[in-house]
Amino acid sequence: MSAIIRRRIYVGNIPRFFRDTQLTEYFSQFGKVLSANVVNFAGTTKSRGFGFVKFADDETTDKVLAMSLEAQGHKLVLTATDPDVITRESKTTETTLPPVNDFGFNGFIGKIDLCNKST
Repeated sequence: MSAIIRRRIYVGNIPRFFRDTQLTEYFSQFGKVLSANVVNFAGTTKSRGFGFVKFADDETTDKVLAMSLEAQGHKLVLTATDPDVITRESKTTETTLPPVNDFGFNGFIGKIDLCNKST
């Protein structure tokens, strides 16, 4: 089974008004962007000032990581993240899940007596 390894780039210090669309447009000048996501504060549309970009090929990813980039006066912080491994046969991201017991749980099941103060 062969696999395609695609790395995402962490992009820090992006302008607060950037949304997914602006991040995609900015990084499209370097190559084909598969995804670009700006991370927002929970329950809001306010940007947390960072996001992630994934290119169609690793050559573009390497090229961009070697650059010093600036957007709207903000010097961008670029870091490679862990790769997504996609199998050619299934086209799904491989994940490793913890074992599941017969009841469909993967954690502790039982009763804890917090009131018992026996010594």
